[in-house]
Amino acid sequence: MGAVANQVIDRKTNVLPIGSKNGVNLSYQTPDKFDPLSLEVFLSGLFLQRDVDYEVQPDNKSFEILVNPAISERLNSPPQQFESFLLNYVTC
Repeated sequence: MGAVANQVIDRKTNVLPIGSKNGVNLSYQTPDKFDPLSLEVFLSGLFLQRDVDYEVQPDNKSFEILVNPAISERLNSPPQQFESFLLNYVTC
């Protein structure tokens, strides 16, 4: 039998996205490259759906909020609302 290498999974939780949170910007980055299927985006405590509310960019280090009235309303909320704009992901 072939040997199976132990692989360490580095899961990041409650990460703040990088990018202007000004009600206009829809593009954000993460501090690390991530497994594109692992990205979870939460805005004001709501879980956003991939390819419905946001789209992972090909660099696997950024994502873009898709134009959606409910999401846009939250992006235009006062800045303190963004304290709950959080990400979870597995690095690659």
